[in-house]
Amino acid sequence: MHPAEIAWRISQKTRSEIEQFRFSAFRSVSSDRFWNTGRHAHFNHKSLGINFDNIVSFHNTEIKLLGTYPYREYAFKWHAGFNTDSEWQLISSSKLRYKQRDDIGDARLNWELNRHHQLAVLAKEYYISRNPEILDLFRKTFDTWNEQNPFLHGISWTSGMEVAIRAISQIYALAFIHASDVEDMKLTHELETSIINCINYIMRHYSRYSSANNHLLVEMATIGIAGYAFDVQKWKNVAVETLSVQLPLQTYPDGVNREVSLHYHSFAMEAYLILTHVMQSAGSQLPRHWILMLDKMASFLATSMVDDDKAIEFGDNDEGKILDLQGGDNFSHYAYILQLSSLITGKRYHSFATVAENINWLFSDSIIDNIKQQPLVNLTQSRTFADGGYSILRSNDNKTIVAIDHATHGFGSIAAHGHDDALSFQMYRDGKPIFGDPGTGVYHCNLSLRNRLRDVRHHSTIMINGKDNAEMLGAFLWGQKPVTSLYISELLNDVDTIIADSTGMSGIRHRRKFTFDKVSTTLIIDDEFDSECDWVASFVLAPGIHADIKENCAVLSEGLSLSTSTGTLSAHEGEYSESYGTLNRCTILTVSGHGVSNTIVIE
Repeated sequence: MHPAEIAWRISQKTRSEIEQFRFSAFRSVSSDRFWNTGRHAHFNHKSLGINFDNIVSFHNTEIKLLGTYPYREYAFKWHAGFNTDSEWQLISSSKLRYKQRDDIGDARLNWELNRHHQLAVLAKEYYISRNPEILDLFRKTFDTWNEQNPFLHGISWTSGMEVAIRAISQIYALAFIHASDVEDMKLTHELETSIINCINYIMRHYSRYSSANNHLLVEMATIGIAGYAFDVQKWKNVAVETLSVQLPLQTYPDGVNREVSLHYHSFAMEAYLILTHVMQSAGSQLPRHWILMLDKMASFLATSMVDDDKAIEFGDNDEGKILDLQGGDNFSHYAYILQLSSLITGKRYHSFATVAENINWLFSDSIIDNIKQQPLVNLTQSRTFADGGYSILRSNDNKTIVAIDHATHGFGSIAAHGHDDALSFQMYRDGKPIFGDPGTGVYHCNLSLRNRLRDVRHHSTIMINGKDNAEMLGAFLWGQKPVTSLYISELLNDVDTIIADSTGMSGIRHRRKFTFDKVSTTLIIDDEFDSECDWVASFVLAPGIHADIKENCAVLSEGLSLSTSTGTLSAHEGEYSESYGTLNRCTILTVSGHGVSNTIVIE
């Protein structure tokens, strides 16, 4: 760790200890404004660019949490462990050990409840219906949370980004409450107080150094939005200046986010896009490079899509979102972000066949109708993102898509959300995965499962001499990483060719050549090694895809086959997490051999 980071972490620990002493007694975050900045500021609901004329997109949908947890069962269980019947202790948040707590559960699941998306949804529903029962439920939800989650105590105060997302939800909830002319001054004052205290807390604890990844982007976007909502210039300045510096640091020149995770790419985009919308609505001048880079980021996300709602994904995906005015479990983050990108950049990256409810509340019907009239950006061609490290190959009929990972291992020294997937590939047909990524599972419990789902054996790539390509040191920490580079990208009318190299912990260079016939949709994978070695190639089949093996050929249930030139083909059961917090079984084909080369044909 760099000396400057060590000094910063020591200063943060000292500041935290002072705050923990100051707030050792239980105090509600809505009880008083704890710091001077923004102390006398007042909220302006018109500053957020909300389309309050929209009253037709009312969705009385049951809110759901991650995985299979219905919100109704957990609505007021603020300290629930979810994976177990245990609860998180109500102790000083700085002393609460929340990582890898199999005895309690995955903190990420609890954080979803405490992000307060439900407050934004309830406030929106009250604005439309003026049903007093909804406002009463809003009050009960907010009041019980404040009573049971005193400032800097418990699981809900263990992460600055969680505080930021909660503040965003409360900001938009307060906007709908204000627009509804609610006369409950106590409620509006407490919401304002809660938000201002959260923003001041984030200002003192925002992520830096090796922690300055997507967390920092969300924290800064929240500070900026609050700056406009309360007209606090200091918050506006810090947010815009920091985000301007971070955009090129966290994004490759071709628009790929450096976390090498499509979900975190989309998540980072949301942070910039929501603040951009607020700034545009206020008539503020945007840094010029924001729109240029957001357009490139939208292009990569759109290229990765297999239909209107789903995409081919690499790396972690915890299904996080910053703003949710819809609720329910049919929220497509990718569709919403592509629509938001389209409206911000003026280029149509999505069909808009179904308009995300967030979009209906942020833009007028006329603006949405105008973007629908724009030509759809052509997404039917194969593309290589050489800087970011991905190639997306599409058949001529656009029904078969192959995605190839030749990216670096992850962002920064810790590469928190990367997987051991160098030179791996995925294949989708008619929007359904054939060879897929095993997903994420959970973050903060069952470490062995997390490690299995991100190891080389659970990705469609190669392990050499029994060694992983990357060194796992923790749930969000990697040590030695593979060195990966793109050698050739040749995208022609009927045949695409991608050649890339990777050298992992074995020290042996692996060169992989992908040849994709875009007419017949045959994929040929040639593997070469710079010295003789034992190698095992894995091919992860998506759940529901079965294989019948006969000697060196596996016939797949989707009418495809996989054959090997020299290796021994076998199959075993693997694990596959199709959404966060869920786990299914899948089949993993393996081809093992010894030598300097092998060829796989999928047709």
